[in-house]
Amino acid sequence: MVRMETMFAQEDKEITGTISGPMGSGVELAGTIEGSSIAFEFSTEMADTSIRWIFEAKVSQDEESGDMTIAGTGTIESNTGSFSTPFRAVRKEN
Repeated sequence: MVRMETMFAQEDKEITGTISGPMGSGVELAGTIEGSSIAFEFSTEMADTSIRWIFEAKVSQDEESGDMTIAGTGTIESNTGSFSTPFRAVRKEN
């Protein structure tokens, strides 16, 4: 399990914020939320390669689950240069 922490701000359907985890701390993200669907992404650098992290999920009360795609990672899946995996996130209590 990889732990990441996100902080979101929402204005209409647009979301912005930061994410912290193994890829760094306070990395800026941007995306959209509409109904129960959320999508956001951010970019990082690793070994002189730009990595694009893409999250698409459904939100239900204090939880979201969906797919995380890491793009720009070379030739991982069928030479597409990306890797996808399911993810689950829960709201952290204040």
